[in-house]
Amino acid sequence: MAVSWLAAFKVIPWGDLVDNAPIVVRSAKKLWGFVRGSLAESKSDPHTQDLSTLDARMTYLEQEIGNLKEQGSGAANLISTLAEQNARLIEAVEILRLRTRILLIICGALAIGFIVFAVVILR
Repeated sequence: MAVSWLAAFKVIPWGDLVDNAPIVVRSAKKLWGFVRGSLAESKSDPHTQDLSTLDARMTYLEQEIGNLKEQGSGAANLISTLAEQNARLIEAVEILRLRTRILLIICGALAIGFIVFAVVILR
């Protein structure tokens, strides 16, 4: 089981992943903006049909625009926070990968040392 995890981690191009993280963040922001725009266009509020005067409609639409701006800024903050956390996770995984490699080297050196010690003792 551990060998399959190690093989999976070796296959992942960590350098490319770290280099492309900003591109992924920008693409996620564009996608989120597109999805939010599509959702806003597809919604139709029944309250707008009940409003008869132009002033009442304008007031209602101004309130809706304010609500949408608040939701958009909240979503943008959430996405940027998630992107920062993702970058930190990638850095942590890179550190763990390096530590694992060092640990494997040390274990290999110890195994070779024990084999040499055993051969010397068994003579």
